[in-house]
Amino acid sequence: MTEGDPGTVAAPYTDAARARLVAAYEACELAELARAAVPIGEHELHPDGTVRSPGSVLADAARVLGAAQRFFEAAAVFERLGGANWELIGDVLGVSAHTARARFTTAEDRFRRGLLSPAEAPGRPTPPVR
Repeated sequence: MTEGDPGTVAAPYTDAARARLVAAYEACELAELARAAVPIGEHELHPDGTVRSPGSVLADAARVLGAAQRFFEAAAVFERLGGANWELIGDVLGVSAHTARARFTTAEDRFRRGLLSPAEAPGRPTPPVR
């Protein structure tokens, strides 16, 4: 039997594969928010280049920052589930292993408990699994 044959059962995703999907989803969300933060339409700006909605650029930046945090955490979880120890993660980030562990333990624990990402919190759409 091959993967496409009726009657075959696909193996469940490994934790590392699921973590990679979450990281990819968060990266996509970040890219979309960053793209949307670039006003290019005539209706978005005054002729002098200022925004028509005061505070909108700051609000966009806050959304991008939140998405970047989620991607950052998802990347750390993916690295951990791929075998990286806290020493390596700390080295990549220029911090101690203790600091890296303190920064990302909650995200890793949340993932391991089955809460894939903050994106799955109530009120946020669930990432598509393709």
